[in-house]
Amino acid sequence: MKNFVKVFGIIALVAVIGFSMAACGDGPSPKGNHDDDKEGTDRPPSQTDVFAGTWVGTVEGQSLTVVASNGTWNASMMETEVYRGTYTVSGNDVTIKFTQVNTGFLSVGVSQWKAYNELTDEEKEMLPGESVIGTITGNQWNMAGVIFTKQ
Repeated sequence: MKNFVKVFGIIALVAVIGFSMAACGDGPSPKGNHDDDKEGTDRPPSQTDVFAGTWVGTVEGQSLTVVASNGTWNASMMETEVYRGTYTVSGNDVTIKFTQVNTGFLSVGVSQWKAYNELTDEEKEMLPGESVIGTITGNQWNMAGVIFTKQ
């Protein structure tokens, strides 16, 4: 059961990273006299958010669905929301951050949401980390070795 929870955490993280990557545009950033146009600056997704949308991957035989939009994401497994967070995009890299985790999903079968900073060390071990970086290539997002496909 502990391995399943870890895998589920990795899947969620991969999903988040995938959405973050999709939020990145394929072309160069527009240059101008705006502070947010500085090269190397991470920006929340814009109207050309390539990470925005629905991504589906498989972890240990279970389907994980990640939905991203406007810099936020959530992940669901077995029709239950299990993770929530934010994301940023830089080039083809998407950084997802876990902000809330449904710790009751596997242990008690009911929703029991906790902020990341409220998790015990044991609960944190089930996740790949507070933030994870993944890469988007075409319609695929690779997060921690799990491949998600944009729907």
